[in-house]
Amino acid sequence: MAFAQLDALVSEVVLECTFYGVYVVLFILYIVLWRRNKRFGGLLTLAQILLFGLCTLSLFFDIAANYLVAQAILGVPGDRVAALAKLGVGSSVLFTVVDSLAHVILLYRCWIIWDKRWAVVAIPGFLVLAALGIGFALARLSTPHTGSDSDSEAYVHICRSMGAARHSVSLVVNAFTTSLIMTKIFLTPRVVGSSPIFNSHWPLRVVPAMLIESGFLMFAYQLAFTVLFWIGDPAFNIMGGPIPQIYGIAPTLLSIRVAMGSAHNKTTVGTLSLRFSHPAGGAATPTTGLSTASAAGRQSRGINTEFGDDSNSEGAAGNAV
Repeated sequence: MAFAQLDALVSEVVLECTFYGVYVVLFILYIVLWRRNKRFGGLLTLAQILLFGLCTLSLFFDIAANYLVAQAILGVPGDRVAALAKLGVGSSVLFTVVDSLAHVILLYRCWIIWDKRWAVVAIPGFLVLAALGIGFALARLSTPHTGSDSDSEAYVHICRSMGAARHSVSLVVNAFTTSLIMTKIFLTPRVVGSSPIFNSHWPLRVVPAMLIESGFLMFAYQLAFTVLFWIGDPAFNIMGGPIPQIYGIAPTLLSIRVAMGSAHNKTTVGTLSLRFSHPAGGAATPTTGLSTASAAGRQSRGINTEFGDDSNSEGAAGNAV
């Protein structure tokens, strides 16, 4: 029994450290791209730095808590109850803030590609605040205090119910945001119509964009995480450790695509244009060409501005969905 518990602790730490290693590589890549071109970034970069710091702190909290639990399993003498309780509250607060910050970054992305329509992000934005409030209330309720209430069945039931509510509301926000971004990316190329030149390569361009830019990785992991929590599966404890790192990786992948000028924003719409060339000594002859507003924007300005927003996108407004 003790060996199985230790194995679960080690598996959780290894899994979380592995995801954190991936996160570190992606974060460094984002910082390198940001330093090369500081025309994008601003609040986005500050949010990414804050998110990385919080995820790093969460990793330290989890390793410390698992170390104390391992000592207790091995029978090492010492009183670790108070320390574990404080680490648990700290991890709960960090998880709540990381969850909210990651969703705010994705909501900002959603707001940009939906032409800054506040109505689109109103409901998920309200749910983010609700999840934040539930998370802080749960952390306050879990704060160590005197008395026997913390050991009662009613107390445990309340804490578990609030935890389930927090995870469920967060999952709904994730589902809202992911579906809105994927829908927008899916619909945008359709403006082109039935151009065979454009549609022939549509899946190769749009499907990766839909998966990366919508935060689908975060949604898929959180869905599995929430289901395991609801059914009380022991695997929940193993998957719970890496989830802050997943919340950091998904927005960072999106930010890297924006930094590289590959993001699918509201100006990335294919346009079939009719133009006239004037050969020397000849009459004007019509030629057709397929172009994208995003490609033209990158050629004329170098790279997209902050998080896919484009200050010169008004000229392509007619092409936007």
